[in-house]
Amino acid sequence: MEILNGFKKEFSIKNIENFVSDDEKNVLFEISLVRNLVIHNNGIVNRIHKEQLKKFLKDKVKYKFDEGDTVLNKLDDLVQDVKDISTKLCEKMTNAIINESKRLEKYHEEKKPNLSFTCPRPLRSLPKNTLSIFLLYFQ
Repeated sequence: MEILNGFKKEFSIKNIENFVSDDEKNVLFEISLVRNLVIHNNGIVNRIHKEQLKKFLKDKVKYKFDEGDTVLNKLDDLVQDVKDISTKLCEKMTNAIINESKRLEKYHEEKKPNLSFTCPRPLRSLPKNTLSIFLLYFQ
């Protein structure tokens, strides 16, 4: 999925697909199709939507609509699904990023490069979080 690939690329997290179940991926895909209906077809289910569901989700469709139905009456449920999955996904991805940061920190600790540099301004004048990141990186 495009969202997962974006996080995978941005944070270099391997196997990010493992953080999201197939059911969650299916619901996200289904919601993206509903979004297309709202944006491009006034929320009315059309043949294209039905064909895409049949092609990609087969019998795993959570929100069943007939052609000509409006998706707006299920919008609250759809939004709640997005919130639930997004929260769960963010928690899992945050943990993955933290785990990766521990690995990177360990790598840098083991490597211990001998860096000499001149800092243009006193380190005390940097914001606290900047100083922490700076010190962690140049340890």
